[in-house]
Amino acid sequence: MVKAACYARVSTKNQDLDRQIEKLEDYCNYKDWDYNIYSEKRSSVKDRPKLEKIFNNLNSFDCLVVTKLDRFARSTKDMISRIDTLDSEDVELVIIEQNIDTSTMEGDLMLKILMAFAEFERKMIRERLSEGYREALEEGRVGRNKKISGEVESDFREWWEKYGGSPSVIRALLDSRHGVQVSNKTVYNTADRLGLREKGDD
Repeated sequence: MVKAACYARVSTKNQDLDRQIEKLEDYCNYKDWDYNIYSEKRSSVKDRPKLEKIFNNLNSFDCLVVTKLDRFARSTKDMISRIDTLDSEDVELVIIEQNIDTSTMEGDLMLKILMAFAEFERKMIRERLSEGYREALEEGRVGRNKKISGEVESDFREWWEKYGGSPSVIRALLDSRHGVQVSNKTVYNTADRLGLREKGDD
């Protein structure tokens, strides 16, 4: 007989676990499986001792049953990691409301498609964040000095005149000589402040 671990979770004390538990029981009874119910009310998805108890005893179960995927995983990364763990332990995953059962070819395919989309979305988000960070660096909003001051100013004046106000050259010299990293915008703003640049110059 199949031995199932059934997991139910709600995020606040005001939510009711009964409906989830009822669905889990109905499903397992219909399948004629032996099962244990693990349920918890946790406001933080990072702290789920009942779910961890299941994963610490996967060798006791043939499958893990949840009503929805978001009851089981707190993030895309967490979902992929946990599904990999289940797979390595030969424990199937059943997601009732999404009609996924990895013991079947169709269910396994559906889960892999879902995981692929989730991973794609995660990479897209990471790429958008990376692009935003690069733009912030270029605009001098993070990671770089926003102002050139003190003794660096005298070198800045000299380099501006010597190299014709080339921002790429001046930025390289500031970095190599003084360890000062700035954006093109900061170079131009400094030149304006020091009166080195005519209005309208780029």
